[in-house]
Amino acid sequence: MSNLINISKLPTGVHIHVWADYVEISCLIDPDLTFLKSMLSDDYNEALDQDVELVEDDENISKSPDRLTSPNDARETLYSDIFLHLKYRSSVFGEMYPFEIKHGVRLVRKNVLSDINKLYIFFLLASHLSWIDDRIKQKSQIPQFFEYICEVALINHLPQSAKVHIFGKGKYLDPDFPKKLFKRIEVLAGLLHLSLECKEKDFDPKNSGDDGLDLVAYVPFSDADRAPGQLVVFVQSACTEEWVTKQRDISFQKWSRRIKFIVAPTEVVIIPFCFRDSNGSWHKSVDVETILLDRVRLAHLLNNNPPSLSKNIEVQNIIDNICVPHVLSASL
Repeated sequence: MSNLINISKLPTGVHIHVWADYVEISCLIDPDLTFLKSMLSDDYNEALDQDVELVEDDENISKSPDRLTSPNDARETLYSDIFLHLKYRSSVFGEMYPFEIKHGVRLVRKNVLSDINKLYIFFLLASHLSWIDDRIKQKSQIPQFFEYICEVALINHLPQSAKVHIFGKGKYLDPDFPKKLFKRIEVLAGLLHLSLECKEKDFDPKNSGDDGLDLVAYVPFSDADRAPGQLVVFVQSACTEEWVTKQRDISFQKWSRRIKFIVAPTEVVIIPFCFRDSNGSWHKSVDVETILLDRVRLAHLLNNNPPSLSKNIEVQNIIDNICVPHVLSASL
């Protein structure tokens, strides 16, 4: 097993896209770079011992009207569904996908990985930071580098005239923005030709956070146009399974108490997860309250202009070492 990966807690609940991630990461760190569908049985039973939520979901699987079968048969169907989801990924990600599916029951990592394959592996790890060993201090760079990747994706997606800025604190904070939160909001309002709703006294003078806003984009009509009222996009980039609740961090209800908007900004959440079922629909559509860019949409937006991992050497080292099993860089 790789010295970088430590899956001490198996996936919780019957979330097929998360179990598919587990299979992919297990394949990455397997000495033979392989994961068999039959291996899911032991892992799933171990997870049942760890997780009350999974026990409840497991009981509901066999009782669901469309299955009505024994628990063992229901679990075998679940394992097949996980591999069906992996087949969907192989199709939708195309050349970016670093794995091959053999006979529908065996996942194998490609022998030679391209830069775009490694970008997929980055998304995979960014989705499950808790599975990277805590002794790897450089893993804190992953969410920051994800913000940079989100910036590239937005630039690729929006009109050429759009302005895209990283507002979140950290390594890639746009130099146009001061470190103190209130001053940053003040600069942002100025860029959007809007006035403030808040005052400096409303914020802790030591607050250098981002108030939940990681990136901002806007499309000016012209450099000479100083009138308010333009397309504005607020973005939350979230490397966490709690991204659903983080959608509210960029809500109009929250930010209208800071800036006097004429119209509400478009709210976008970007996640490294493949939040899909095996048909390409959302895994749970009721959880999606904003425009959601998941791993599938990011791959599409980055396909013609993928960012290089060399932009962050620490992240590149982590990915390279995971892609070379049993070899740990001294720099880590």
